[in-house]
Amino acid sequence: MTLMHCERGANEEAIQVLCRGVTNGFLSPVCEAILGGRVEVVGEAEVLLPWPCCGHRTLTELYDSVVRTGYDICNHCRWEDDGIVSDSVHGSVNKAAMSQYRERIREESNYFYREKWS
Repeated sequence: MTLMHCERGANEEAIQVLCRGVTNGFLSPVCEAILGGRVEVVGEAEVLLPWPCCGHRTLTELYDSVVRTGYDICNHCRWEDDGIVSDSVHGSVNKAAMSQYRERIREESNYFYREKWS
């Protein structure tokens, strides 16, 4: 992702981290609102993996139990990828089982509805 008409440096880096995998169509009006002018967002969005919990593509790497890496936290549902894929198992890092997270998303659909990630 490349931001045109935006100062390089810490601001651009912060935006890139917050908007990892976000579509250009979502990002363009956000940048325009913040910067107060027309912004052209170009480039391909980073291809991310779907979360086992909510299905949104916000996962940068899969959990690896051998190397013990991949503890990403979803920006959408807040589920931490701890390698547990069972709906009913409550792991040590998440506050509930995956089925409970999914139920919360269904119950609070207006809060969780976003067209940010593809």
